[in-house]
Amino acid sequence: MAGILITGPAQSGKSSLALQLLETGGLLVSDDQTLVKPGSNGLIATAPEALKGLVEIHGYGIVQLPPDKVAPAATLTLSVAIIPPELPLERLPEQGTQQILAVKLPHLALRPHDPASVAKIRAVLRYRLLDYSDV
Repeated sequence: MAGILITGPAQSGKSSLALQLLETGGLLVSDDQTLVKPGSNGLIATAPEALKGLVEIHGYGIVQLPPDKVAPAATLTLSVAIIPPELPLERLPEQGTQQILAVKLPHLALRPHDPASVAKIRAVLRYRLLDYSDV
C-alpha cells in the first residue's frame, strides 16, 4: 500500500483529499497530525494514539472511521503539498522530489480542491517521471 503524506496550510483541503482517497479504496493512517520516523524500508507514518481513526469533515465535525478504513501505519511513497491559490504552482518543477528526514520522496503539488487530485495522485504512483531537463 502506498503511503501518502499530505501537507498544506490549515483548512486547505488536506482532510477533504484524504476523504476522497478513502472513497476510492484508500485507508487513513492519520489526520491532522502524523508521526513520521525512519524504518527499515523507508519512512513510516503513524497516528498519535489519541487521533487514531479520527478524521475531520469540515462543516460537520470529527468522525470515527470504521476499522476497515484505517491502517495502523504506512511506508511513505509520495509527498503531496496543497498549494494555496495565491502562491505560484510550477507547471514543470525542476525537482519532483521532497526530502523528509534525509529520504527523498516523489512530490506532487496540487491546488486546493482540484477535482483531478485523486487521478493525479494515482498517475504519479503508477507512471515514471521522465527526465525532460535536457529537452
